[in-house]
Amino acid sequence: MTDHTGHPRWKSLIQDCLKTTVTHRVTSSASALVVALVCLIALSTAGRTAATEAHVLATIDSPTMRLITVSDTTGGAGISPDSVDAVMTLPGVAWAMGFGPASDALTTEPNGLGPSMPAGVPVRTMTGPLPPEVSLVHGRAPQHPGEAVAGSTAAALLGFADGAGPVYTRDQTIPVVGTVRFTGALSRFDDSVLIVTDGTAVQHDESHNLRFLWIVASEAQRVEEISQWASSILLAAHPEQVTIEQPDDAAALRDVISGRLGTASRQLMASILAVGILVIAVTQAATVSTMRRDYGRRRALGASRSAIVASVMIQGGVTALAGALVGTITGLVVVWSTMNSLPSAGFVLSLFTLSIVGALLGSIPPALIAATRDPLRILRVP
Repeated sequence: MTDHTGHPRWKSLIQDCLKTTVTHRVTSSASALVVALVCLIALSTAGRTAATEAHVLATIDSPTMRLITVSDTTGGAGISPDSVDAVMTLPGVAWAMGFGPASDALTTEPNGLGPSMPAGVPVRTMTGPLPPEVSLVHGRAPQHPGEAVAGSTAAALLGFADGAGPVYTRDQTIPVVGTVRFTGALSRFDDSVLIVTDGTAVQHDESHNLRFLWIVASEAQRVEEISQWASSILLAAHPEQVTIEQPDDAAALRDVISGRLGTASRQLMASILAVGILVIAVTQAATVSTMRRDYGRRRALGASRSAIVASVMIQGGVTALAGALVGTITGLVVVWSTMNSLPSAGFVLSLFTLSIVGALLGSIPPALIAATRDPLRILRVP
């Protein structure tokens, strides 16, 4: 375990510590159990608070709470389709898309034999790619200008069995190549047919001006600044007729919840870890006490104090690692079964790391005691 100078040979020292840990099963199990209980209690209390915080913040950070709506309520603002590309250049914008004015889809081709009646499905032009929140149900996404997708409600009204087919308006026949499902704030367009346009081809065509421009910020905190930037960068003939709406309280609510719940969970976890370190120190002191003759024998055979300290610390680290794994896994199972949600990965990793560091800190006093005892005096004790 040590070289001729009494200093530890690390490979032999680690092997000896592992053997000692296995040999003293009772004391090693007690040390691991204490660390496991610390992790379990921390996750069952502070972890539940952290899981609640993560769940609430995930709700606040949903696209609906980060959505900025630019609308032309009068139809005379003249919002250019190029505004979509302009807005996408702003920092912090996750995605943006624009919708043009609505026209009625017809039941049959206007020049057909039968009467052509409105089908109750609005048809709009769409500028920009489909956002991630829009899921493809049937068919494929549009790949060329002039192709269209239908919302799932619109596809049902139009009788598209396979999610695709032609849609007629007074001016054109539109090939619908797929069916999508709109959710959240875009659910209002689930009964619409959306035609992909080429912004450069229609930039001078007033009939393709946007009536709605949807912008989603990457973070709730950036909604306010993106709204201000959008109002200045927007390309509109009459910007005074444009209305910009945003979830004003989303960022403030996020900061309040993150501050209160986050502070509470951190304070609770710190208290649990502080008590845990004290209990671990007592447990390690008891473990060292039961092995005092082993340490005394090693000192008498020439082991240095640093070798004894390293031995105690390594054994404490091994038992802490085993206990932290068991306690963390058990705690996560408990939190999931009771709340159906989990704290963030950062919280779990921090707790796992701090519990091991706490065990090592708790092992320092017993290690120093074991290293400074007189070996001859210990060996004389029957």
